[in-house]
Amino acid sequence: GTWREQFKSTFMDDFYSPSGTRHIQMMSRQGTYKHYQCDDLNAQIVEIPYEGEQSAMIIVLPYSTNGLPGLLRALKLAPELLNEALEKMKKTDLILTMPKFKIESQLDISTLYKK
Repeated sequence: GTWREQFKSTFMDDFYSPSGTRHIQMMSRQGTYKHYQCDDLNAQIVEIPYEGEQSAMIIVLPYSTNGLPGLLRALKLAPELLNEALEKMKKTDLILTMPKFKIESQLDISTLYKK
């Protein structure tokens, strides 16, 4: 899908991950997004709507660079924490910066019509 609000042109910046720092293409946009700081998950959550507002991407970002394993453990032990956090999201003015990425998928619609 297409973002409801488009990101500006890309720029090179540092991306930090547990495996190290890489200089990659990033995209950024200032806008109003649903957002929540979830201390129970040690993460922040942001919703990025697609055009038409019928679907959105939810990003869950751990507070710390090495926080992904802890976040995954917390979600496995208490998956309801994510639903609770999503219900608490509020519209917030943010500068959203993230790596440029592309998602592709294929759907075999013939399986939808099989009896």
